[in-house]
Amino acid sequence: MFSNLSLHDFSALQGLNISGSLNGSFQFGSELDIFFQPENVLITLYVPVILLSMVANILLIVVAVKCNYTKSVTNIFLVNLSAADLLVTGICMPIQLSKAITLVWFYGETVCKIVNYIQGVAVAASVFTITAMSVDRWLSISPEPRLRPPGRKQALLLLFLLWCAALLIFIPLLMVATVRREPVPIISKALKNISIETRDVHFCTEEWPGMDRKKQFGMLSFTLVYAIPGSITIMSYACMGRTLCSVRPPFDIDEGNVSMQQGLRLMKERKRVAWILLLLAVLFAMCWMPYNIMQLLLDVNLVNAKDLSMVLPYALFMGHANSAINPIVYCLMTRNFQRSARKLLCGRGVCQQTNFTAHSVENQQPLGQKGSGVEATNPQVPR
Repeated sequence: MFSNLSLHDFSALQGLNISGSLNGSFQFGSELDIFFQPENVLITLYVPVILLSMVANILLIVVAVKCNYTKSVTNIFLVNLSAADLLVTGICMPIQLSKAITLVWFYGETVCKIVNYIQGVAVAASVFTITAMSVDRWLSISPEPRLRPPGRKQALLLLFLLWCAALLIFIPLLMVATVRREPVPIISKALKNISIETRDVHFCTEEWPGMDRKKQFGMLSFTLVYAIPGSITIMSYACMGRTLCSVRPPFDIDEGNVSMQQGLRLMKERKRVAWILLLLAVLFAMCWMPYNIMQLLLDVNLVNAKDLSMVLPYALFMGHANSAINPIVYCLMTRNFQRSARKLLCGRGVCQQTNFTAHSVENQQPLGQKGSGVEATNPQVPR
């Protein structure tokens, strides 16, 4: 699925018309133009997305850490999601922006291996984090007393294991990614003389030991990183929706003495958080689905890479754009985060109001401890 996350499959370059004729002027075959002609639309799209994603994700992490929001398990997941988005933004998007200028590879074999691998790992970590958030939210409202959401230490351990899984899944990309040299005719102009010479041009590609291995990796990565996590996320939100929409709100077992008003406020907060996380999951699936499907079709050799060479970069851009969408959605839907971010940008005390709120809430009767943190009773959580 993610075997060519940042660069086109080299098979799309084979068989191109790279011959030229000298009839007063030299003309490359039209297909060769994709090597050297910049994709102005992609460049225009990528530049603002890179800047926006970098600023938004850094701002989210800084506010979360500075305001101590990371005491909440769900916010730990969100910070982890932003960290994965920063990897995509800082490493993979600039390389893809370079590819929008020319398909020729200038960065050496090490970078060729790292870019494909890092993006696969970062996307997998994002998928696993979104899945973990959905399960955590379901456990926090489950009427079953035996089902408890993870605590802070358990959440950190879970994230560590998820990153390890992502690192292991995409190890094959480190082995097959390589820089391939191909002779290409280059026009050379000196005064009024025009000459043609052949030079070796580098392309970042993958060299699998066989098509069967490539198919197996494509199917396995699609299953582990998209199908299984997607199914778990859908089931978690389905169970969550059924519980939240039930006639009798499923308050925690230790909330028997809580007033009805406090209980309704708690349920309202849980629904709001569930909607935020559901929106993040849906946007992620929509942004990455076109590229995942195209890449799977390429891996199993159902379509020719040459046929998708013009569409694939835009599908990849949609996936990359999700890294900028995540923090924006979170900011727009959480009031405390908006206030803290404005104070930080204005150079004022970032968390004064939040700390005051914390003091006032702590003097109230608690609304229960089962939730993992993103609730009205948690003073450290943006809302």
